[in-house]
Parts: sequence; C-alpha cells; structure tokens
Amino acid sequence: MLERGPDPASPEYAGWARSHADRSPRPVPVKTVPAHHSMVRLASEGDIAEIFGKPGEEGKFTIGYTREQGHAVCVDLKQLVQRSAGVFGATGTGKSFLTRLVLAGLIQHNKASVLVLDMHDEYGYDSVDSDSGRPVAGLKSKFASRLRVVGLGRGATIRGAAPIQPGDRESDISTADVELLTRELNLKETRPPPSTRSGIRSRAIGSSSSRP
Repeated sequence: MLERGPDPASPEYAGWARSHADRSPRPVPVKTVPAHHSMVRLASEGDIAEIFGKPGEEGKFTIGYTREQGHAVCVDLKQLVQRSAGVFGATGTGKSFLTRLVLAGLIQHNKASVLVLDMHDEYGYDSVDSDSGRPVAGLKSKFASRLRVVGLGRGATIRGAAPIQPGDRESDISTADVELLTRELNLKETRPPPSTRSGIRSRAIGSSSSRP
C-alpha cells in the first residue's frame, strides 16, 4: 500500500506533510487487510509500476502480466536473493513455469549462482507443455555456456540429451565438501578418510556466476 501519513484532520498531519514535501508517497508493507465494504477499483498501469517497478528499470525483471489489463508485473531480483522465497499454488497453476522464469532472470542478470535439484527434469532441457502441447524452452538452451546439467547413472539421458555423467570431474563431490555440512546434516564422527571420494551424486543443474 502507499503511505498516506496521519489523518489529514489530525494535528500531526501538517508536520508529516512538511517532512514528505520533497517526495511522492512510496509503497510500504501491508500490515492489515482492508475493512469490510471498502471501495475498490482496478489497478492502473501506474499503480502496478509504483508497487512492483517499471519494466526496463535496473534490477527489475518481468515475470508476468495482470490478467485483466495486461500490465507488466516485475520482481526486484537483487532483493529476491536476499531473502528466502517460495512458489506455492495448486496443481496446474504454473508453479514450474514461474520458477523457470525466475531462474532465467537470475542467470541472465547474473544476480546469483543457481543449483537446482531437478527430480522431474523440468528445467534443464527443452520439453513440451503437457496441457497445450507447445514446446517449452529449457534453461540449457537459453544459457548453454553458463549452465551444466549433471545426470545420475552412467549412460543416462535426460529428454534425449546426454548430461555430464557421474565420475566426470565436474560432478564429483569430495568428503571435504560433505564435512562442511556436518552440523546441518547431523553427521556422526565416523566417516571415510578425507583422501577418498564420496559416493554421493545427484542430478543437478548448476549455473556459473561471479556472485557468491
């Protein structure tokens, strides 16, 4: 919602108005829901841009459009990677498509390194939408030189393509890597010596980035 300050009829309003005279109202976090029977109206393009940002602005990435008017809805990728985030919705509402868009934005704008544990092979290679039958571009076809797809099982293929196989240098995980997660994984002290290689491998999609 937009900040409005105190009630215009209150004594505090004059001081608030003077302190905010040099800038327009800005969006503030919503702390409550509108009262029952509150007046509503369709949001204009300016309303959407004021809350979510304008397409083309630095750091703003368009993830979709409003259903009623087709106004662009953006997300600030820099702020997105600073907090935990989740994509929730019922089956068939487009969670995978939205996640693919966000991942593409992070890679394209070099905002973060990305590691995806893709158990259903949805994001790496091109696929076909099961509902519409239309082709869906995978991240590998968009960012071929910046993305590596690792498959589980020698000789395995993913949607007809051959990923990096276990045993290749890029997909090996050493025990030293696992030791860094000892506390998080609740590991016991009994473990192989550091000189051995771990047998842990998974199917993953990794993007390279200059950022941590």
